[in-house]
Amino acid sequence: MGAPHVALFPFPDHGHVTPMLQLALHLASRGAYVTFINAELGHQQLPSFTEYLNQTANLKYAHLSVGISALEGPLTLDVVVSDSSGLGNVESSSLPVLHRSLESQSSALEKLLTDLNGAQNWPSFSCLISDAFMPWTASVAQKLQVSWMVFWTPSATRFYLSTKALGHKEMNTELQKLANITIGLSPESTDVFDLSRLRNPHRRQLLMARVEGTKMADVILLNTFDALEEEAVKELAKDFPIRSLGPLCFGTGLKASKANEESLSWLDRQAPHSILYISFGSKAMLQGRPLEQLAFGIESSNMPFLWVLRSGGEGLPEGFVERTEARSKIMKWVPQKQVLEHRAIGAFFTHCGWNSVLEAVVEGVPMICWPTFGDQPTNKLVIEQKWRIGRGIQGGEVDAENIRQVIQDVVGNAEFRQRGSLLSRSAKSALGQGGTSDQNFKFLMQELAVREHHVASC
Repeated sequence: MGAPHVALFPFPDHGHVTPMLQLALHLASRGAYVTFINAELGHQQLPSFTEYLNQTANLKYAHLSVGISALEGPLTLDVVVSDSSGLGNVESSSLPVLHRSLESQSSALEKLLTDLNGAQNWPSFSCLISDAFMPWTASVAQKLQVSWMVFWTPSATRFYLSTKALGHKEMNTELQKLANITIGLSPESTDVFDLSRLRNPHRRQLLMARVEGTKMADVILLNTFDALEEEAVKELAKDFPIRSLGPLCFGTGLKASKANEESLSWLDRQAPHSILYISFGSKAMLQGRPLEQLAFGIESSNMPFLWVLRSGGEGLPEGFVERTEARSKIMKWVPQKQVLEHRAIGAFFTHCGWNSVLEAVVEGVPMICWPTFGDQPTNKLVIEQKWRIGRGIQGGEVDAENIRQVIQDVVGNAEFRQRGSLLSRSAKSALGQGGTSDQNFKFLMQELAVREHHVASC
């Protein structure tokens, strides 16, 4: 059997495009032909990684040029964290526009795949791997008579809780029971799960559609490794054809081409494990009281820090920059993977997005957790109560003193770093020769080869 040809189609959001690109590189490194197809909005987020798409012989990039509809106004995906607790308001009117616009591209995606099929002496497609957020792509795969697999980008724990609790009449009670199985949480902890706060009917409907659509896939690919979410993976494997392939951020060599040497050279001058790295991802944007209290908490902790602020420092308390400049670096962007790898990093103050969590796990960096929406509250609980490699900012009104105490408890905490080092070794061994994720990749490649042979014989 020849090498399979796989099409990958990510949801056009940075947190989804990046791990899908990592998956593409892993598949290509194992001999598969890979066509990475990006919708217009996702295409705008890839410039720093184009060198990898151009340098890998069996990896091609295709741009679905049909844009996001602008008929209903501009599309804004930012989540502004602005209330007193620091929790984000994600009742975004942009989400319905985005999902309708993506689904309307079904015919364009089908035509593009048809045009690319068998071109340039590459094999015909044997499989379409799409983001689980786009269940409508199943019909495209069916029309092309290829296998349909989905890539679930959040944690396995999130997927397990969603499949079992979403739509349940007593969802909170069910969440308490399930969370005890997967995380060992006390019942009162589950009130912070975002699932229990999905009051917006559109968000609930979208998540239910994603979960139900994912159940229909030939294979469900997870960005985790078995030892990291052991209970959730075992429970899911009873009902679904899953493959745990992560952590996909490890082993690709993928680094942003616009790497900011200024941040890395500043870190070179700092003591080992001394720096607090602060970043809240590509969506959350602090403002008002949460930003003010965070700044005061950081300042009073007396810890040196590297803070990524897309605003460049706008909105910080008066005099903060001047008072902390001898021990700080504030930047609009840094190459996060390289930063977390650096010996100077002592802790990561994070929004708990799954990609960021995995990058910290791979490097054994303890975390300070301030989740805002989606799967982030779930990830915080796993970090804090299951892996025990960090602490969360507690609920209620954001308070500088609380933030100061948590920072000082986590930075330099020997127990957190020791447990983090064990997780790091486990993460790297999962994708090493004979590891669980390595074996799952081998099984996946065999499955793809069988499907390629089936397509060729039709």
